[in-house]
Amino acid sequence: MKLKCWAAVLALLTLCACAAQETTPPVTPDPPVVEDEATTPSVEEQEVEELPIEIVPSTPLEPLPAEIAWSETVEEDLIEDVVSYAYTLPVFSGFPGAEAVNAYYQGRLVDLQNYALDTVFSETASRHCVATVTGGFTVDGLKEGRLQVTYTVTADYSEGEAGTAASTDYFDLESGENVTLE
Repeated sequence: MKLKCWAAVLALLTLCACAAQETTPPVTPDPPVVEDEATTPSVEEQEVEELPIEIVPSTPLEPLPAEIAWSETVEEDLIEDVVSYAYTLPVFSGFPGAEAVNAYYQGRLVDLQNYALDTVFSETASRHCVATVTGGFTVDGLKEGRLQVTYTVTADYSEGEAGTAASTDYFDLESGENVTLE
């Protein structure tokens, strides 16, 4: 009796195997991937460089009082069809030292124009290209009770990389004097 039972199980398994072969397409194995040891660096050869992280505590900026306002004035010119420039200067109002701050930026306009005329113009001559110089400001807020303004100048050359410089100025609200904060 056990023999008949085993024979029936064997016949059933054989039928299942045959049915599976008819409905299942043949599986072709993928070719083995051969890694070139010369091009694949080992884990031991890879160096990880850790960059130092420096956390500098900063004084948070205070919002500007509602009476302080500013607008912009733009100075544009062209130097021998090679260097064009456009400087956006701030015009402040609403606080006692506003006129002095405005005079400061009008005085800086000469420095910005000289930068375009001397530095950028001679660089375009050596690179045989043209350049555009732009300058603009952001009013950052108050820091330690003083107005903080950041001015950024970018010289964008048609050949090569652009150059960017930024300076942050602090002004006393009463006198408009440019002061340095430490």
